Amino acid sequence: QPLPLTEDMPGYGFLHPHEIQVSSSLRLVPAQYIHCKRTLIMASREYRTVLSGKPFRKSDAQKLCRIDVNKTSRLWEFFTK
Repeated sequence: QPLPLTEDMPGYGFLHPHEIQVSSSLRLVPAQYIHCKRTLIMASREYRTVLSGKPFRKSDAQKLCRIDVNKTSRLWEFFTK
């Protein structure tokens, strides 16, 4: 059951329509989605620069986001497409 998202939710206005669908299907409020997105993007950049090109894996993403690991896995897959 998707989470109904409304325009008055914090962060809603920053989401692309496709991101709204993903956020809703994962049952994440927009602020949670944005926080995870930012965390994963920043970590991915850090892995590429600081860790000499070491790949950013799904298991790394699961350790960083403080949401269900299955939701994090789906976000990781969405962002790596």
